[in-house]
Amino acid sequence: MSRIDEKLEHFASELMSDVGEERRILIDDLDDELRKYNEVKENEMLTNAYEIIQNALENIDQKKNESLSKIIMGNRRRLFEKRNEILKDMYDQAVGRIKEFKKTDAYKAMLLKKVADAKEILKEGEIWVKLDYSDAHLVDFVKEKTGCSVELESKKVQLIGGCIIHNRTTQIIVDSSFSRRLDDAKADFVQQCKLEID
Repeated sequence: MSRIDEKLEHFASELMSDVGEERRILIDDLDDELRKYNEVKENEMLTNAYEIIQNALENIDQKKNESLSKIIMGNRRRLFEKRNEILKDMYDQAVGRIKEFKKTDAYKAMLLKKVADAKEILKEGEIWVKLDYSDAHLVDFVKEKTGCSVELESKKVQLIGGCIIHNRTTQIIVDSSFSRRLDDAKADFVQQCKLEID
């Protein structure tokens, strides 16, 4: 082999070595660029996927909370209706018993006692007794037995029974009506039976 051929071969070998090295560097650079590009894209895709998942979870939570709220409100409404049904039934039964009691002499005696007890509290002054409209037949009886002025409550106001005693001089009132006692009993019943609704 001639010297020129050797030199050419050596030159070609070095050139090929340099080209190979440049090619390797170029491929490494491209691999790095591609890896970085893929990392960026992967991060973007993961971020988008995370946001989609978070939005979906928020949506699910919102729908779950709305459903739970509807269920809770529906249950609360049914509980409220049932409680009111129980209270109305008890109230109606109590009013029925009161109406029966009002037909007895014990009712008249109770009225006189309520007025006497109230007069002890109210002391001196112009004492007026207010009876339920349904007790119109007892006006003269109460007036005669107590010496107080007696009037009837309006038809629109239901005392149910009992009376309200008013000292018009001192403006002090003693409410001994059955309607007030029933209202108090209803509040006690609701509390004792834990029927309060928040």
